[in-house]
Amino acid sequence: MEAFDTLIAVPDNASDHLARAWTGAYGRNPHPASAWHHSIKAVEASLRTVVYPNNPMATLAHIISELKTGRWKLGVRGPARNYAIDPLIEMLELVWPDPNRLYTNTSEPPATREEACAVVQLAVAIVQWARGGQIVKS
Repeated sequence: MEAFDTLIAVPDNASDHLARAWTGAYGRNPHPASAWHHSIKAVEASLRTVVYPNNPMATLAHIISELKTGRWKLGVRGPARNYAIDPLIEMLELVWPDPNRLYTNTSEPPATREEACAVVQLAVAIVQWARGGQIVKS
């Protein structure tokens, strides 16, 4: 909760979306689809400034693709102690795509509240890393 409160104190687009995501997951009237949607928007807004600072339209798919190029490091050592970006990419792939708005030929059940809560928690960590300088070009 403290990490969330610290993050939303910053007046920006990522904070706005993170607050909406939190309400969708933990509010009196939970709305898992909204929580998931706004988690993605918060992550996009925070990572876009790091990964694509000159492209305000970059989506999470673009960001994931760029992070996979091998030119990025995560400021957390990881099990191999090499600051690999792979754990972040795996977290992002848990968040995206949004099962509530992905239009495909295969039907998928909507997100559950438990899933939405997990995605919001991931978003909090990712936004915190993006703002804290933990995601850098190598």
